[in-house]
Amino acid sequence: KPKTVRKASTGSVPDFAFSGEGVRISSVIEDSPAEKAGLKTGDVITALNNDKVIDLKAYSDALKKYQPGDVVKMKIIRDNKEMEVTLTLGER
Repeated sequence: KPKTVRKASTGSVPDFAFSGEGVRISSVIEDSPAEKAGLKTGDVITALNNDKVIDLKAYSDALKKYQPGDVVKMKIIRDNKEMEVTLTLGER
């Protein structure tokens, strides 16, 4: 069975050292979907549409369901507040 390749990208770089629940953003690529959606370094992604993001693997698996150009809702935590942003996925 062919491996599903993730084509969709948000343009945020995960913080691989983060061990809490979710995926913390270590940096946001300039002019990327993440930047256009208002994501910032330090935001913690906790959900992508209806998929709970508990770790990097869950995040990657959730992203595999989408194609570049798809619009997703992303739940994030910033400064201990939960927020929701809408993001149009880009090409990886």
